[in-house]
Amino acid sequence: MLAPLRVAAGSFFRLECAHEQLFHSEYKRSNRTKGLKILRCFPHCCPEHIDRSYCGSSLSVRVQLAERPAGTAPHEPPPSEVLAVFARFEAVND
Repeated sequence: MLAPLRVAAGSFFRLECAHEQLFHSEYKRSNRTKGLKILRCFPHCCPEHIDRSYCGSSLSVRVQLAERPAGTAPHEPPPSEVLAVFARFEAVND
């Protein structure tokens, strides 16, 4: 059995984005048909805001693994082939 991968740090980023802040403290929500609700401008308007439409952008996650102790065999397969990242966003209040 392989030793577990230990994460030292993780962060969100957006490729080709010059905004200093990715997330806002709150978002506007649009109600669609069949109860579908979408967040507008999530995580932010990139490259710019679009009136009366959804504007938002995808996110990427940067994961930094903890250094392995000296003399430890390298992971096989490499972490880049086995690491999966999942995220879930939930409303704090509705």
